[in-house]
Amino acid sequence: REIWRKYKDVSLEEAQKMLQNSSNSVREIIRNHSEEALFTKKKYKWTGSTSLGSYLISATSSHYDWGYKLIKKCT
Repeated sequence: REIWRKYKDVSLEEAQKMLQNSSNSVREIIRNHSEEALFTKKKYKWTGSTSLGSYLISATSSHYDWGYKLIKKCT
């Protein structure tokens, strides 16, 4: 509900722009890390027992895919 309240008045165009900007920011973060930094398990405490790469895949690509599909469905 909190997310809905925050963004309920955002236009489709602005939502698309926000989603694209977020996706671009994450891709830039990924590009700035080495293969070793991305795929070494437990390298960063906050990722738990997984690697940063695995964390980013589960926390981003599936969410962006959902967002793009939802926007497409609503247009």
